[in-house]
Amino acid sequence: MGERVFLLDGTALAYRSYFAMKEPLRDSKGRNTTAIYGVVNSILKIMREEKPEYMIVAFDAGKPASRLQIFPEYKSTRVKMPDELKEQIPILKQVLEAMGISVVELEGEEADDVVATLTCQAKELGFEPVIVTADKDFFQLIDDKTKILQPGKWSMPSKWWDKNNAIERLGVPPERIVDLLAIMGDTSDNIPGISGIGEKGAQKLINEFESLDNIYLNIDKIPTKVKDRLIEGKESAYLSRELIRLKTDLPVKFEPERAKIQKMRTDELFELFKELEFHSLLKEFGFEELKKAKGEYRVVCSIEELEELSKRIKELGYFAIDLETDSLSPIDAHIVGISISLEEGKGYYIPVGHNVGSGLIKTQYSNLDLKSVLKLIKELVENKDIAKIGQNVKYDMLVLENYDIHLQNCGFDTMVASYLIDPGSHQHSLDYIAMRYLNYKMTTYKDVTKSGKKEIPFADVPIEVACEYSAEDADIALRLSNFFAPKLREYNLERVFHDVEIPLIFVLASMERAGIKIDTEVLRAFADEIQKRITVCEQEIYELAGERFNINSPAQLRTILFEKLRLPSTKKTKTGASTDVDVLEKLAEHHPLPKKIVEYRSYSKLLSTYFESLIKLVNPRTGRIHTSFNQVNTATGRLSSSDPNLQNIPVRGEFGREIRKAFVPEPGNIFISADYSQIDLRLLAHLSCDPVLIQAFEKDKDIHRTTASLILNKPIDEITPEDRRIAKTVNFGIIYGLSPYGLSQELNIEVDKAKEFIDNYFRTYQRTKQFIEEIKEFAHKNGYVQTILGRRRYLPEINSENKNTRAFAERIAINTSVQGSSADLIKVAMINIHRELGERGRMILQVHDELLFEVKEEYVDELKELIRDRMENAMRLSVPVKADIGVGRNWFEAHP
Repeated sequence: MGERVFLLDGTALAYRSYFAMKEPLRDSKGRNTTAIYGVVNSILKIMREEKPEYMIVAFDAGKPASRLQIFPEYKSTRVKMPDELKEQIPILKQVLEAMGISVVELEGEEADDVVATLTCQAKELGFEPVIVTADKDFFQLIDDKTKILQPGKWSMPSKWWDKNNAIERLGVPPERIVDLLAIMGDTSDNIPGISGIGEKGAQKLINEFESLDNIYLNIDKIPTKVKDRLIEGKESAYLSRELIRLKTDLPVKFEPERAKIQKMRTDELFELFKELEFHSLLKEFGFEELKKAKGEYRVVCSIEELEELSKRIKELGYFAIDLETDSLSPIDAHIVGISISLEEGKGYYIPVGHNVGSGLIKTQYSNLDLKSVLKLIKELVENKDIAKIGQNVKYDMLVLENYDIHLQNCGFDTMVASYLIDPGSHQHSLDYIAMRYLNYKMTTYKDVTKSGKKEIPFADVPIEVACEYSAEDADIALRLSNFFAPKLREYNLERVFHDVEIPLIFVLASMERAGIKIDTEVLRAFADEIQKRITVCEQEIYELAGERFNINSPAQLRTILFEKLRLPSTKKTKTGASTDVDVLEKLAEHHPLPKKIVEYRSYSKLLSTYFESLIKLVNPRTGRIHTSFNQVNTATGRLSSSDPNLQNIPVRGEFGREIRKAFVPEPGNIFISADYSQIDLRLLAHLSCDPVLIQAFEKDKDIHRTTASLILNKPIDEITPEDRRIAKTVNFGIIYGLSPYGLSQELNIEVDKAKEFIDNYFRTYQRTKQFIEEIKEFAHKNGYVQTILGRRRYLPEINSENKNTRAFAERIAINTSVQGSSADLIKVAMINIHRELGERGRMILQVHDELLFEVKEEYVDELKELIRDRMENAMRLSVPVKADIGVGRNWFEAHP
C-alpha cells in the first residue's frame, strides 16, 4: 500500500460550513467567521481520526473559463457567493498554511478540477488519493487506488466510498458516473442533461447499455417515449458530459514534499485564532497557556497590612473588589474572602471565613478577624470619593449589605460594560469576557472547588489556592475596566452606562433585597383547586381514550391518538408523530380527546411552574420571594427576572388573577401599581414625528379606535370591539415588524386582507412608514440600530444574501428602536423614583411596563402622585406620556 494523500475542495467545504449553522459565528467586531471555523474543525476531525501525513486543499480561482466558453449558462442559477463568505476565504487560506497544510489554486480553474488533476498525478507516484467531499461529481475518480471520504454532518460519522460500494450512491459503477450525470443533469451546476429523464431512468439506461455512446448506437432498442427524449436531447447530453467530466490535465504539479503536512507555525496560528476569537481552537491547539500573564497575587496576613492597603486605596481613589462567599443567593451568603486589586497584574486576598481550624485543609495562612476586616472595608466601600470596580457588582453589593455595609460610588461594572458593547451576546461571565477581550484564560471556580462527588465548599479551599483564584478575579475586573472604558467612549455609550445602567444596579439591588411577600395559604388553596381539576381531567381523558395510560408519555399518547383513534398525523419528530400543542389543537377538530390533553397540560404546567415552585422559592428567613433581576439578558435593553421569572405570570384570565392575589404587602403597607399606557406607541409617535399619531395622543384619543376608524374607513362611533382588536394588532404589529403573512396569522385572515390593513395604516401614518425605512437604511449602512439614549444593538444578518434572514433582521431593527427606547424610559423612571422614595416605601417589582411598590399606608396618596409624575416625566417627549395608577391589598387588586 502506498502513502495516503488527502485532497479537499476548500471552496466547497467553506460553502458547506458557512451554511451549516443556523446561528452564524461572529467575532466581537461582527465579522462572520463560520466558514473558517467549520473548515478548520472538519480538518481537525480528519487529523484526529485518520492521522494523515499528506494533505492538499484546493480553491476556486476566478471564473471557470473553459466550461463557460462551451456553455455560458454553467452555474448561472447558483446564488452568488455571499460577501461574508468571500471575505473569509483569504483568511482561511492563511489559517491552513499556518497549520502546515498545502493550499493550491489555479487562475481560471475550479477546485474540483485541480483535485482531479492532482489525484491522477499522485496515483502515478504511488500514492493512494483520498478525496474528502460530499460532491457526487468526484465519484467518477474512484478506482482501485482512489477513495472518497464523505464528511458526516454535525456529530455523524464520516462515510468511506470505494470501488466496492460506490454503486450504492448513484446506482452505477464509478466509471459510468459521467455518462449517468450527462443524461440526468445536475441542477446545482445548471447542467441540463436530457429533459424528461431523471435519475432512475438514467440509471436504467446506463446499466443496460453501459455508456452514452452505446445508448445512441442502440437507440432503436429503446421504447419510443424515452427514445424521442434521447434523440431530442442528444446535443445537450454530450454537452453535459463535457461539463461534468473533471479535468485531469491542468498545469499543476503534485509535489510530495509540498503535499506533506508541515510543522505548524504556532505563533502565526495563535495570532490568527486570537484575532478570529476562536477560543475553543486556542484550547484545542494547546495555545491557552501561551499568553497567560501570571499575576502577582498575595494573601493579606495582618490587619496592619490591610490598613496600609486601605491608605493606598484612599490615595488612588479607586479599587477593584470581588467577594468569595458560601452561597449563590446573595441575601443568604456569608463572606469567606475578599479580593482587591489596585493595579493590573496585582491582587490581594483577605481570608476571613476559611475552615482553617477544622483540620480539613492544610494551609500556612490564617483568617483575619472578620469584625476588624469589615470595619476597614466599610470605610472604603461607603466612601463616595472612592470608585468601586467589579464584575456583577450587584451581587457583591447585596452580600455586603448583610453586614450593614452599603456600597457607594460604583465606578465600573465589567459585566454591564460587556453587555452594552455587545448586547447580542449571551455570555458576559468574567471567564468568557476575559478570554474574548483580553485573550486571558482564567482559573475557574471548578478548578479550585472540583465538581461532582469531589466538590468542596469554598471555605474548605486552602487560602493560598483561594488567593490565586480570587485575586485574579479582582485583577481581571480591573484590567477589563481599563479595556472597556475607551470602547464605551468610542461607541458613545458612556452616558447610558454611567447615567442609566450603573445607577440602575443600586435600584435592582434594593428591589432584590426587598423581595415580595407571598400569601402561601391563598396559593395552596388555589393549588388544591387546580389539583382537583387535574384529577377530573384525567378521568375524562381515560374515558375518551377508552383505557388508562400515562398521559405525560408522548409515546403512549401517540399510540392512543394515531393507532387506536386513527387521528391524522400532521407533524413528525425524531421519535415519531408530534403531540405538541399546535398538533393537538388541530386534532381537536376530529375528536374531543386532544382538547382535553391541552387542558390537562395547562393545569399541570400551572401547578408546577407557578404554585409549587413559588412556594418553594419563599425564603424561610424573610418569608418573601427574592427574584433576581437580570440587567444583561435581553438584546433590546429590557430587564428580565429569574428564580422565579415573574415576567411570565399571566396578567389576565382566572389563573393570572388567582396567582396575583397571592402577592401581598406586609401589615400596615399597601401596593401601588403603575403601568405605562401604550408606551411603545407613544415612543413610536415621538421617534417618527408622525403628526397624525402625535395628534391622537395629544387629544388623548383611544389610539386603537382611532386607528381602526382610519384603516377600516369607518366612523369612530361605529367601531366595534372586534374592529378595535384588529387595529390593536396592527398598531403593535408595526412595532414588531409584522409582515402581511405574519399579521394574517395573528388575525386569522387572508394575506391580501392583512396587506390591505398594513397599506391603509401607512397611508394614514405616512411619517411612520418613512421612519421605518430610515431605521432600515441606518441599520444596513451601520450594522446596528440605536435607542433613544444611544444604546446599540448589532444586527449581523442585516445585509444577508438570504431574503428571509435579512427581513428578520429588519424587523428586529424596528422593534429594538422602539422597545429598546421604552426600556430606556422605564429605567430612567425607576432611578428617579428610587432616589425619592426614602423610608416611605419600596419598589419591589418591574414587569414589562409595570412597576409595583409596597408603601406605608399613610404615604399612599403622596407617593401615587410622585410615582405618576416621575414616570410621566422621565424624558421629554413630543407626546404626553401616561401612567395608570392602581392601589390594592394584593397585586391583582392594585393592577390598574
